Amino acid sequence: MIPKGNQRGGGQQLAAHLMNDFDNDRVEVANVRGTIAQDLSGAFAEWQAEAKATKCRKYLYSLSLNPDQRQRKLTREQYLDFIDRAEKRLGLENQPRAVVFHVKHGREHAHVAWSRIDAGKMCAVQLSNDHQKLRKVAQEFARDHGIELPDGMKKNKGAERYEDRKDQAKLRETQQEERSGFSKLDRVRSITDAWNTTRTGEDFIRALAAKDYYLARGDKRGYVVVDLAGEIHSLSRQIKGARGKDITARLSAVPPDKLPTAEKAQAYAKQIRELRRAEAERTGQTKDRDTLTPDQRRDQLRRQHTACRAALDGEQSKLTLRQAKERGQLALMQTAENAGIAATRQDKKPSGIAAFLMRVTGISLIVDLRQRAQDKSRARQHDQQVKALDHRQDHERRETGRHFRALERVERRELRSLETALRREEFQQAAGRGTSRPPEKGGPVLAPPPQERIILPRGPVAKQTDKKTLTGPFTRAAQGIRKAEPVPEKTEIEKTGTLREAFDRAGLTPEITPEPAPEPVPETTTTTSSLAEEFRRRAEKKERDGLDTGDTGREKRYRPAPVDCTTRR
Repeated sequence: MIPKGNQRGGGQQLAAHLMNDFDNDRVEVANVRGTIAQDLSGAFAEWQAEAKATKCRKYLYSLSLNPDQRQRKLTREQYLDFIDRAEKRLGLENQPRAVVFHVKHGREHAHVAWSRIDAGKMCAVQLSNDHQKLRKVAQEFARDHGIELPDGMKKNKGAERYEDRKDQAKLRETQQEERSGFSKLDRVRSITDAWNTTRTGEDFIRALAAKDYYLARGDKRGYVVVDLAGEIHSLSRQIKGARGKDITARLSAVPPDKLPTAEKAQAYAKQIRELRRAEAERTGQTKDRDTLTPDQRRDQLRRQHTACRAALDGEQSKLTLRQAKERGQLALMQTAENAGIAATRQDKKPSGIAAFLMRVTGISLIVDLRQRAQDKSRARQHDQQVKALDHRQDHERRETGRHFRALERVERRELRSLETALRREEFQQAAGRGTSRPPEKGGPVLAPPPQERIILPRGPVAKQTDKKTLTGPFTRAAQGIRKAEPVPEKTEIEKTGTLREAFDRAGLTPEITPEPAPEPVPETTTTTSSLAEEFRRRAEKKERDGLDTGDTGREKRYRPAPVDCTTRR
């Protein structure tokens, strides 16, 4: 007997898991205690409503009991005996609980769920050291019923009970096994064998690829292994007896940055699966004709869901008819009551002198007031009856809607289980269909990602002492730089001689245009003439050349208007 218990929330998800009929051969809800609803979805919804009044998030305690079927098959009384001992040791006595039995692959096991919320104190039951308490219960139960426990369950102290914990599959690894169909023991055995039979990192990678495992670069870890199903595993946890520094030393020639990413390795594994499936179809290695195709299996499961939904649809139709009948009967009853009272009043109504006297004395007015008050009271009672009926029928409709939602969750869970089973079968078939794989160029086996182009900074190449071995920012890629052509040395121009001689030495013959001879300047009689004589000579020169001495533009802009000398009357 191996009990596994934990605190958790998510009651509706747990209810869908426990009612999953696809993954189990048989599902039986044996007992639901302490709730109004007798189904798992309704019971867990009530427990969640109670938990909202507290700060408890993990309001459930889930326990699974897995007996060793090779020793004996437990009876229901023995299951209930273990459950009673467990809840007494955990402090969950008199708490609401649900017990479900599953038969999966011929193996019967039980699931128990308790509510941790104490409705009287409105607080959660404290659960501490629950694993150790369950271990003690399993030991007492095995002693009383003559059952042999595993070695790890026999001892309560010491490090011996943790020796096989590394070999046990965790929850994440169990889910990976369920998706892929590859067990952890087989994977560890294959990778460890590849490690022990190789000596270098490249040989180890090739040995892994031959076993359909591909080494890649992980996000958080240095090295990860991707299997044929695309599941990612830590390399250090897959090699038994190897330490982390040993793995790093052997794979030093293949650092993580030279390996592809895990996404590329998953894409490569998918390509291998497609190639092997195509090869199997080409060679005729397909399934038998009696075996259903994936689409046929999906259609079969949908037909089962439709049959289960048909029963619920029938109950909903019956509920709708019954509620309509109840509303009609209530309306007829109220109408009949009003009609009977009106007829009784009509029969008792006085006539003749009695009616005259009642009207004269005012008694008839008092009788009318009393009857109106009775009518108002009866109308309020009728309204309350209608509201009570509507409230009850609305609760019934909500309950039916809750059943439909619970059924939808179970259907989605079963469809997801079917898709998981189809993928698992595909992975298993691809693993046994030869060794077809794409070319090595497209695969992750020793195929480093393309390196980014590095642009070297321009440096003073002429300052390097040895251009064959560049240092600093230079690399050997800089040796391919083409040498610059030599610049011809500048010839110094002789500063002696005339300009024509300089052109002649340079081999050039300039084309010289003769300049016009300047006009002769009239000779002055005296070199030191007065200022008046100088102005006179310049004025004569301007008159001789035909130049205007004034600012003609200014005269045009400021020319005075002609004066009109005529007299106007």
